[in-house]
Amino acid sequence: MHSYIICNGTKNDRQQKVKRLVADLRQEEKDLAEDILSFTDPDILLLQPTPTITIDAVRQLKSTLKLKPYASKCKIALIVSADLLTLQAQHALLKTLEEPTPNTFLVLELKNQHELLPTIRSRCQIIRTPRRGKHLIADNGKQVSSITNLLRQGSPGSRMRGVEKLIQRNDAKHTLKDLLFVLAEKMRQDPRWAPAVGRTQQALEDLKNNLNPNLTLEHFAINFPRIKRLGPNTH
Repeated sequence: MHSYIICNGTKNDRQQKVKRLVADLRQEEKDLAEDILSFTDPDILLLQPTPTITIDAVRQLKSTLKLKPYASKCKIALIVSADLLTLQAQHALLKTLEEPTPNTFLVLELKNQHELLPTIRSRCQIIRTPRRGKHLIADNGKQVSSITNLLRQGSPGSRMRGVEKLIQRNDAKHTLKDLLFVLAEKMRQDPRWAPAVGRTQQALEDLKNNLNPNLTLEHFAINFPRIKRLGPNTH
């Protein structure tokens, strides 16, 4: 099995990349459906969140991939919004990658590759779509920047007050995703940000698995690694 991650850019950018990749894998030049969710080819297996992607869905996908292609020379499994794979589903998917099926391809579409397990990312070819600007596009960019500085240098008490605001606004997942995106960019310039990326990734996974959000965010704030005296290009 050959596996790909299509990430970054806008949803439409990633959709266009998926369509082009599917055509290339099948060595076809014909136009595909305008919307990837409209693929009706029996050899294109589409998996999308309802509202998450569960371990049972991944297991069913694995069973289907074992069947021979119906009309094409290969089967292509497309997981849309792969950031909504539960942690258990990601581990099940990892087993699929470790036990590849002949003549099959797996394509994972999501904005931020770092929301997937490192072991999954290491087994996939990563295709990045162009970003619309180098930095965070979201309206809460200033908020993410202030949270980054607070977690990086603040006292335990100030960190706790910061995450309490996330809990009150009930947007913890959204903000942590944006934070992870920013931290991953910083890590590319300075590897000392790697522990911060790992800590944020773990907090997101805990929230996705419905662990107590208050305790999860408190643990995240208290244990976020303090990062000081970074170079001028890492801010």
